[in-house]
Amino acid sequence: MSVVLVLNRERHAAAMTRWAVHLTRVQGGDLYIVVAKGGAEAFAAVQPGKSERSSSVWEEAEGALLDLGLVPDRPGYEEAAPSDLPVRFLELAHETRAAAVLAYLAETKASLLVVGRQLSARSEQAEEGRFARALFDSAPCRTMLLRLGNHDGGQCQSILAPTRDGPHGRVALQLGHRLAGASGGVMTLAIVEPTVGEDGRALGEAVLHRALQNAKVGRDDPHVKCKVILANNTAEALAVEAEARNHDLLLLGESSSAGLRKRLFGTVPGKLLSRPGGMAVGVVREAPPASQVLRSRLESWWRERLPPLEREQRLKVFERLQLGSALSVDFLVLISLSTFIAALGLIQSSPAVVIGAMLVAPLMTPLLGAGLGLVQGNVPMIRTCFFSIFAGFLLAFGIGFLTGLGTVPELTPELESRCRPGLLDLGVAFVSGMAASYCLVRPGLSSALAGVAIAAALVPPIATSGIVLTYEGWAFSGSAALLFGTNVVAIILGSALIFFLVGIRGSKSERSAIWVRRILLVLLLAIVALQGYFLTQSSSFH
Repeated sequence: MSVVLVLNRERHAAAMTRWAVHLTRVQGGDLYIVVAKGGAEAFAAVQPGKSERSSSVWEEAEGALLDLGLVPDRPGYEEAAPSDLPVRFLELAHETRAAAVLAYLAETKASLLVVGRQLSARSEQAEEGRFARALFDSAPCRTMLLRLGNHDGGQCQSILAPTRDGPHGRVALQLGHRLAGASGGVMTLAIVEPTVGEDGRALGEAVLHRALQNAKVGRDDPHVKCKVILANNTAEALAVEAEARNHDLLLLGESSSAGLRKRLFGTVPGKLLSRPGGMAVGVVREAPPASQVLRSRLESWWRERLPPLEREQRLKVFERLQLGSALSVDFLVLISLSTFIAALGLIQSSPAVVIGAMLVAPLMTPLLGAGLGLVQGNVPMIRTCFFSIFAGFLLAFGIGFLTGLGTVPELTPELESRCRPGLLDLGVAFVSGMAASYCLVRPGLSSALAGVAIAAALVPPIATSGIVLTYEGWAFSGSAALLFGTNVVAIILGSALIFFLVGIRGSKSERSAIWVRRILLVLLLAIVALQGYFLTQSSSFH
């Protein structure tokens, strides 16, 4: 068991080291101070621990350790008497800094990971934010992010811990209690209750009592002080409490990086952190269960082999699909020409001509656009794509019907094959959607889109539906239209899966999320209904 401290920059190395020492003493084990490097820097020809960046950071850390009476496990200190808390320095390298730390944690049995999180120059904010979020979400051990403010980490005697249900709030309470006990200080366990009714204070005291029980901390413990704050604004109430008591640390529990920035930078005013001796803010997450660790490792394995799209790449994909999905003259001309070619090939029973029609058809683009809109929760884009798909279907169906009226009624093998949809067609369409979206997000594979268009077979079923309506009536025409509908649903879901796997995400607004869930539910129900129809009716198609 050990505590791992990740140092990002020289400016905060000394204060972060002091906090890490406090945490290691209450957690137990050794303290490992690491500097992680990624990208080109990770593979530079330097000796471990000798790079200029690592040395400058570790000099600050060494000074803080010596002030605390600790001896670093570093060259130059061999003759010094070993301290009661072993401290070791490591330099980690990988493709990214987060991957370097996560790979090291996977090999060790760290009990706590400590990372600093500061507001920095604008050019560094995005990188530091991604680094902190990746560690907070994926670290297999208990993780703590610290925003230092002007606190140097020299003392940790007064801790403010707002209570919160769940394992993350419980571990924050336990850690705050241990820190206060080790320094002979006091942890204030606080809860903010609205000033409504007469029982607000009694309810708050009951919640605090339950939180202490869950954390296995005694109500009469001399290092714990319970406080019920009656206020309607939680953040303002905590800020007033923090300013009045001059706390050293505000300790919060959080489950994921989704609310991380708000916790670190929005819970208390910046003036409380920037004032001389201002308190630090710590956000703690409990170690994830084994199932979540396995999922994180699988996701890391996948990201290493299929890195998420960069912002510029995502914008190019979105722009291409948005423009290609809109109903335009080019779209109508191509759908008309491809349908006419397909209709002639179907009537002649010429597979080569039908394949040529598939290459001309423009329907794949709005289907991929619908898949992208589904992942992003982009309702306007989904509406535009479905309008184009529906308009294209009506136009192609009409052309097929008119072609059927002008030919001799004969159900050719090419026509008949598209009047017998089956479960295999569902699988082909789903995989085709995955293949098309994968080729789209990987520019080097764009030449493979033609093969995907042939496999998807979108226009021939529509043309078949229109033609056979003049030959055999609605039974055969409906089965061919059903094949097209199956392909539409399966391609959209398959493309959405690939877009999600390459890192495309959407807005987190509740309205968008509701619409996405509704559309996804409709598509899944359509898949189930089509599967049931195929199983019960496929034998009747002749």
